[in-house]
Amino acid sequence: MTTNAQISTRIIISFFLVIGLVTLNCNDVNLAPTSNTNTEASTSDINFKKGGVPAGLVPNSQRYKESGMPSASGRDGEVTVTARAMIDKDGNTLLEVTTASLDNDGTAPGKITKQQVKALNSDNPDKDNPEWTENYNKLRNGGYFSNTYTGLERGQQLALHTNVKGIIKGTAVVFLDETIKARPDIQVTDVSTGVDEALIDEVVTITAGIQEANGDLGATTSCVLYIDGEEVDRANNVWVDAGDMVGCQFTTSFSEAGEKHILVTAEDVTPGDYDSSNNSAYTTLTILEPQTGGPNQFSWYASVFMSSDYYWERRYSETEYEIRENSSYLIFFNGNKDLPANFEMPDTFSAKVTTGGETAFDVDLTLVNGRFSDFSTGFNASIGTWSNRLSYSFYFYSYKQIYYGYREFSGDFYSENLTGPQFELGEDLGFEFEFGGHSASGEIQLTTYESEYRQDYGPNNYQINRSRSYNGWGRGEPTIEEVGAESADVEGEEDVEEY
Repeated sequence: MTTNAQISTRIIISFFLVIGLVTLNCNDVNLAPTSNTNTEASTSDINFKKGGVPAGLVPNSQRYKESGMPSASGRDGEVTVTARAMIDKDGNTLLEVTTASLDNDGTAPGKITKQQVKALNSDNPDKDNPEWTENYNKLRNGGYFSNTYTGLERGQQLALHTNVKGIIKGTAVVFLDETIKARPDIQVTDVSTGVDEALIDEVVTITAGIQEANGDLGATTSCVLYIDGEEVDRANNVWVDAGDMVGCQFTTSFSEAGEKHILVTAEDVTPGDYDSSNNSAYTTLTILEPQTGGPNQFSWYASVFMSSDYYWERRYSETEYEIRENSSYLIFFNGNKDLPANFEMPDTFSAKVTTGGETAFDVDLTLVNGRFSDFSTGFNASIGTWSNRLSYSFYFYSYKQIYYGYREFSGDFYSENLTGPQFELGEDLGFEFEFGGHSASGEIQLTTYESEYRQDYGPNNYQINRSRSYNGWGRGEPTIEEVGAESADVEGEEDVEEY
């Protein structure tokens, strides 16, 4: 039994539509993972509404939409009868007929005394010439009837004749036509921690995707988190619409180092699962001891997002043209370390950033109460203490817009709009920070996406569009200096080899 996980009191369930889904299945919870799903972690703040539900999200059990095939329903006066037929992957079809609502634990009113079932031919659904007919007489199971059949198929029709007593005077007779549907196939498509490693007591977000794959019926399920084989948290009554997907999210931290085995399963599927072998996904996470010492004492992470370069050129003739150039970079860094003894809040923050072998900028910022923010310069820095940790955050924004050309004026015309430090992003990004005698440094690799479009309209008449977008994410741990490493020899002494 693991005691390492400290699970938060909130479970967040978010909903999103999935297009072009690729699934990851882990059929046996005791097997080693078939894949580790590690994605970039979200850093957005979550605001909670009254009642503990995050703003903009939907409560677990609320049926945010219901697009599955309806069940058959009919009535005779005040008597309503509902029927549903579902087939699983083994070809077993469960037929349910009730005077109450389906999936209701309460007692259905009245008594179904007679039930006739006709299996119609799929190619010629003639009720007078069914494939077979079954009659069930003198039933004594109240207002609920069920039976399982083999040899039927998805989409085949069942003609039902139901007699009900005990609700109205005499016998109510209800005729229904029910189409056999595939049971909902609830699948856990992936599970992710967003990172390969985390520190002891560091908050970790665990996310999983749960989808319904058959598209005939939606279902409710429980999203359950297991760590090292022990259930540590769950979200019950999660609604998954037919053919849709929801996201299940947990936050937790760990008090001991080591490799953690993380499993998310979809359990308690109602009205039953088409295939229960794809209801879990697995990953691992390594928890590390906090490291201190060395020139770079900070655990850090950095991210580059919403960053791009854009070039647009429109030429109308040899002398008439317009050109626009835009660059927009948004980059942030965060770091933390054990709080030093007798720490005093510094009044300066030095930052040097390099990219593509060139220095992007090297600045000294004057802090006020541990903060610096000036949109005109594009810089924002913050230093603070939390619990027994010293932490910093630093981000900068760079924007450039240049417009020039020769068309309606007597000469070239030009305008520019600049914000923040001006440079061109390369394929990597290095940083060095220093404040109050403490330093942090590191480097991340950037991923770039480039596109170019050209349209020719005639001689010296064309349009060109070029764009490049950047993203990157990285993290680092402190560098530990080994005591006595690379020590200099004392003059006049020789190295002595000990045995």
